[in-house]
Amino acid sequence: AFNAIRKHIRYSGQTDSSGKAQLGGVDPNNYYLFGMTKAGRGFTIWNSPVSVQVGDNILNLAPQTLTEIQDPTG
Repeated sequence: AFNAIRKHIRYSGQTDSSGKAQLGGVDPNNYYLFGMTKAGRGFTIWNSPVSVQVGDNILNLAPQTLTEIQDPTG
């Protein structure tokens, strides 16, 4: 999944142990937020449209529906 979207990534970040992340310098616009994490022997992915406004933006993305995909190599 990551290889399919790699060329479209404009900004990226990583969450901390509590699931929070901060990104700076993001231009106001409409974006598609994509996330993934390891889960068992596979991984989960989620995505959500977001609108970034001028100034500080707080996005609460919980809860999200997760789709688990088994790792075919694992």
